[in-house]
Amino acid sequence: MSNNLKSKRHLSVYEKQQLLKYNLSEEEFLKKGEMPVEYFTSWVDFAGLTLRINKNVLIPRVETEELVNHALESLKNNQQKNIKVLDLGTGSGTVALALINQLHLLNYLDKKLDFYLIDLSAEAISLAKNNYQKLLLKSLNNDRVKVNFLKSNLLEKIENNFQFNLILANLPYIPSSRVKKLSSSVKDFEPIIALDGGKTGFELIAKALAQLLDKNLLAKEAILLFETDHSHDYQFLKNYYPSLLKLFEINFIKDQFARQRFLELKIL
Repeated sequence: MSNNLKSKRHLSVYEKQQLLKYNLSEEEFLKKGEMPVEYFTSWVDFAGLTLRINKNVLIPRVETEELVNHALESLKNNQQKNIKVLDLGTGSGTVALALINQLHLLNYLDKKLDFYLIDLSAEAISLAKNNYQKLLLKSLNNDRVKVNFLKSNLLEKIENNFQFNLILANLPYIPSSRVKKLSSSVKDFEPIIALDGGKTGFELIAKALAQLLDKNLLAKEAILLFETDHSHDYQFLKNYYPSLLKLFEINFIKDQFARQRFLELKIL
């Protein structure tokens, strides 16, 4: 089929609004094929924050805002005065920074909170740090909130017995066989390393859980919140990772679209 006969990309109202917001040309954007508008503008709105992103990190989805909400409820109910929070696979810092912002807006920063944002990518860590400095640093009481950034392959660089009270993770969770079937706007532009979760999509999550246990990184009554694939339900864990059902109390949480999306774990 000739290029003249190919249908042109139809811009959504949202895409047009984003281009207008940043004073960018629709014509230039259309030359980028199926590029997501967030990569073209270099900005994304998420849970009340406008974060800078680039090709080294995923574009946060609206469903991930629910992970922030679950984490917020967990911290509101935590009575401890000193709390360590881990954001594993932080990317642009989306989840942790949105959580800190919500805590600040709701005046829940009466505890001492240490946040640890970890990612394998040095570019992602640099971006997350920049977002933190631009969006939150000046508004926070640094005696109450500490934000630390660390380049690490999962938990390899965390010392043994360094215990976390809350673990948040949006690790790669798409089964390898499905990555190539994703829309071109995803597979051709977003970093594959941040999408591909291995054969079942659960390999990196399982590895992170093993490290947390082996290195004694879970404080008493720690809560773990993982964003996962819709296929990672009870039957999946029973078939592939039955030991987890014996080690953790697991709450299977659906998202706003009624799809299995999050795992909440508490060690037994």
